[in-house]
Amino acid sequence: MLIDRISQMIEMKEIQNKYGDIHGTPPYNVSSWLTSPSYSQEMLTNMKMPEIDNIEYIYTYSMDKQILNDVKRKLAPNVGDECGITFVDNGTQAIMTLGNMIKHNNYKKICIINPAYFSVAQAFRAFDIKYDCVNLQRIGEQYLLPYDELIAARYDVVWLTSPIFSTSVYYDQNAEEMIHKIMEMGTLVISDECFCVSGNELIHRVKNSENFIGIYSPHKSLCINTYKFSALIYPSRFDTFIEHWVDVLTGNLPASAISAVSHFLTPNYDVCLNVYREFMLAARNDVQAILHSKDDIIVDEILIGSLLTLYFKNLTYEQSRSLPFLENVIFNTGTAFYPSFLNGLDETFGFAFRINLALCDKAFLAALDCLVGHLSAYK
Repeated sequence: MLIDRISQMIEMKEIQNKYGDIHGTPPYNVSSWLTSPSYSQEMLTNMKMPEIDNIEYIYTYSMDKQILNDVKRKLAPNVGDECGITFVDNGTQAIMTLGNMIKHNNYKKICIINPAYFSVAQAFRAFDIKYDCVNLQRIGEQYLLPYDELIAARYDVVWLTSPIFSTSVYYDQNAEEMIHKIMEMGTLVISDECFCVSGNELIHRVKNSENFIGIYSPHKSLCINTYKFSALIYPSRFDTFIEHWVDVLTGNLPASAISAVSHFLTPNYDVCLNVYREFMLAARNDVQAILHSKDDIIVDEILIGSLLTLYFKNLTYEQSRSLPFLENVIFNTGTAFYPSFLNGLDETFGFAFRINLALCDKAFLAALDCLVGHLSAYK
């Protein structure tokens, strides 16, 4: 089984390779997951990651219970023994763990709210789990949950992403109330919060911990990808099942994850969080300075985050799916990007793509300026 998203990424990569072969250097990709040398250096200068002096196997169930409780308390201060916690190496392993749990617990009606990380749907397919995709609506520059559709379908499981994938936009209070009502009906809500910046976790405000599972990756949210771990917080009734299957599906925790767990509990994590906040605020201001004169571009209002989605009113969804159009843009600007259909945004969102503020430096800003200037000129 081939994966459409990866095939589409390869097609776009081939265009970038073609450009590189001709010009001797690849186009600058403003959507890349990487970080700029300036962000990397600033973070590394301030980051003090604990060293590990253990070469033995380490699993969540073999760790000091105090560590588990401390991480849980920091991520979810309002939950206690009614919720369990398990660590895995990364968010993809967390997705696989929960896909397996959904399969073995015989949940039948499953819904993924798009936009979502593409691995979720692929994991469900791998486990032969049938699912629906329900798209967020975007009306008047606001993202809206399709509440009536979710209520009418009476799903067993609803999988959502917070902040909304590739946007850094968090659900508002009205959406949170809808999520609570869905859980009160008995629906299990799984919230992928791997990109959630510390303090904004949805689980802070959840009133129904019996029907809520959260996935957290505190270092990933700071664009630190070498050292990271993911935590699953879930109703205690799943404790034994997840503990057994994590052993089978994900194996032991590597030293990088153990170090990241320890680091999360130190004051230095909060130092890194402040570095992140200051960098992203400055980057967003620099980007806004480029975009402010472009009437055809809409940008989400965000509080904090590294990913920002740009919407172009003068272009169409069909153009974002057209390889000849994308090739023309890349060859005219020397800049590449990933159209938002790759992130699960459907045709109602129009022509859009995300940019990664963690890339921000002079090269990034120059590439972005050239790209948006070229795209806004289309009429």
